[in-house]
Amino acid sequence: MKKTIAILFCATFLLGCDQQKPDPKIAELETRVKSLESKNEELTKFQDDLTALVDANNASLTNYNSIQDLQISIQQIEIEKLQDSYSNLIDIKYARQPVPNIKGIPIPAYNQIAAAAAREWPDDYGMQLSRINDEVDAYKKLHAVSAK
Repeated sequence: MKKTIAILFCATFLLGCDQQKPDPKIAELETRVKSLESKNEELTKFQDDLTALVDANNASLTNYNSIQDLQISIQQIEIEKLQDSYSNLIDIKYARQPVPNIKGIPIPAYNQIAAAAAREWPDDYGMQLSRINDEVDAYKKLHAVSAK
């Protein structure tokens, strides 16, 4: 029994010591795998760098858009102020006294209608009156519909 074990051990040892050269196909595959792993690491690093650049670009665009929105808001406020100033000048220059028998029209709305008519026909009172009446009727119809 001991002799059989010793023979098997020696045979295994001898077979294991008989090292042959590794198969060239396996060596080539191992080289390719190492190359692919290296390229994968490079691509992963590139992808991380690209993601960082995209995030930085998005942050810059967000800041740029915020600045543009703020500038647009400021410009809109300035335009509204100028429009109010201009409207006030026109109202002062051209507004007539509101007709007291027109009911259902707030005085500021009537003043705007009258100022617009005065701008369109500065020398023709009849056309101004016609335009005012048309606008007052339209205003009443609009508010009658919206009140329902």
